[in-house]
Amino acid sequence: MKRVVDSQQEYYDHDVSKLTMADAQLENALFDRCIFSDCDFSAATLRQCKFIECEFIRCNLSLSEIARSTFREVTFTECKLMGIDWTKAGWSSLHLPGSLQFYRCILDHSSFFGLYLAQCKWVECRLHDVDFTETQCEHADFTGSDCYRATFHHTDLRSADFSHAYGYNINLFNNEIKRATFMLPEAASLLASLQITLIE
Repeated sequence: MKRVVDSQQEYYDHDVSKLTMADAQLENALFDRCIFSDCDFSAATLRQCKFIECEFIRCNLSLSEIARSTFREVTFTECKLMGIDWTKAGWSSLHLPGSLQFYRCILDHSSFFGLYLAQCKWVECRLHDVDFTETQCEHADFTGSDCYRATFHHTDLRSADFSHAYGYNINLFNNEIKRATFMLPEAASLLASLQITLIE
């Protein structure tokens, strides 16, 4: 059953299933402790909306515009989130850790440039061409994720967990990786920035 959501409305503890809002616009709506399942928000415009302690399950938000929308303690599971510019969201100046959690999601060609994302999670996600430049990711969780061509530049990765992650290219000289966790053989890619030759 489809449930319609409208602009300038408040929703608390709602379960929203199979909602179709592709290319639609939603403004100034508040969602508190709501669960979205199998919904389509692809190419939608979500302007100045607030999502607080919400969960998205098997939803498609690819190419959506999230202009000044707030995401606080929001979890995405098995969602498509390709091409999203997360820098356009409304981020709190209080720097609250763990605001976003992604599990088995596709986030290709997205940008987290310069954001505070301490303790956030990208677990078993596909992160092709995702921009983490100047992002604060201390204690972040990247376990099992495919980081092919993801950009880590001046990124704070202190105590981040890359266990079972692969495809990453992290320069030891322009990223902070103290106490971060990596696994062999994938961790051998960290030596590329040293310009050395390894032989067996």
